Amino acid sequence: MTSLYLDASFGLGGDMFLAALADAGFDPAPLEAALRAAGIAVDLSCPRTVLHGLAGRRLDISFPREQPLRHLSDLLTLLEAMPLPPRVRERSARAFHRLAEVEAAVHDIEMEKVHFHEVGAVDTLADVTGAFLALHDLGVERVACSPLPWFRGTVKCAHGTLALPAPATRELLKGKPVFPTDITREIITPTGALILDQCVDAFASGPEGTVLATGTGYGTLDLGMAGQGLRVVLYAPDQPAIYDGQLPDSTAPAKGKGHHDAHHHDEHHHNHHHDHHHDHHHDHHHDGHHHGENP
Repeated sequence: MTSLYLDASFGLGGDMFLAALADAGFDPAPLEAALRAAGIAVDLSCPRTVLHGLAGRRLDISFPREQPLRHLSDLLTLLEAMPLPPRVRERSARAFHRLAEVEAAVHDIEMEKVHFHEVGAVDTLADVTGAFLALHDLGVERVACSPLPWFRGTVKCAHGTLALPAPATRELLKGKPVFPTDITREIITPTGALILDQCVDAFASGPEGTVLATGTGYGTLDLGMAGQGLRVVLYAPDQPAIYDGQLPDSTAPAKGKGHHDAHHHDEHHHNHHHDHHHDHHHDHHHDGHHHGENP
């Protein structure tokens, strides 16, 4: 069994999640192919990058700026056209429903009327389906996450100037542990909060088991300090294996079943550099406000 730990001490966006898992071994090429199969002319990769002396990856995605206005039904239609594993499609659809539900609630409108910013809709589709595809391809069965940073400030969107965290983000953070910071930038986006809401099984101070691979994902927002970004750890929870009916020597590290042999550590030069012509740190799909996603 492979588990994933997210160190989101500096926040996260959907692009950072995908970039971090690419750094830990996920190949984003099939995601690009799936989006193209759905009729979206997209170029997607996660190139290697260095920020304040530390290497990681960013999501780099580009597509035609002219995109139609899309509602939930439109996203679900595109999702159906993407050749994805059934479980990935199912989890993605559930996440889109959840996002539309939250946006409808914070804006007091019907779910059917929630619309996703023309460009942001493609970002959301890529980030959400990419997140579940990455978890599937890496064989992740359980996800744990660190407590989350609370932040403040304002962000501009189609509704005007909003206080941070954005309304949808605040709603999605309900029931999750947070700690105060002095950061006045949008370090957790609605899409990032959505992925947390839909993927995280537990919150903990760190992983417990045998480390298989690690990765770092950067967004488009630079907080001006080293150590920022989303750090992930793929690990096998401690569960001693039986060898010929005997437990392994107690001085040797126990090996958990399902180890993904070195989990393609550095095989993914995919840098979630959301060059989505919009600061990927604001994917607020507020009925149409996709504040560029990226902490």
